[in-house]
Amino acid sequence: PHGQQGVIPVFLDKIKRGERPVIYGDGSVERDYIYAGDAAEATIAALEKKTVHKIFNVGSGIGTSLNQLIELMSLEVGKTIEPLYAEDTAVRVRKTVLDVSRIHDEIGWKPSTSLQEGIERTWRWLTHL
Repeated sequence: PHGQQGVIPVFLDKIKRGERPVIYGDGSVERDYIYAGDAAEATIAALEKKTVHKIFNVGSGIGTSLNQLIELMSLEVGKTIEPLYAEDTAVRVRKTVLDVSRIHDEIGWKPSTSLQEGIERTWRWLTHL
């Protein structure tokens, strides 16, 4: 939660400390979020199964904007989170959503943790540190 990557733990840690998360741009950028435990399970499943391919996209296959993420976090913490919007000077890909059909078809894996549940687990972990 103290790094630059991993927007969910970074934002939740700021919320825990009473700070407002900073969103660069208008918050419409979409990413494919997955719970760390699900990513670990996918890695193990891919290593254990003999398949034609050994390269798989691991994700949810669902795009979620930063604004939607803030709404989900607000539900979890029980209050409206008002992020700070800052000018985005970086050039960013507007939408990154993974095609997870290969890992599902060849290994039978799909994530078992919803985004909301992942946020809830991360919030619980952070508030019990």
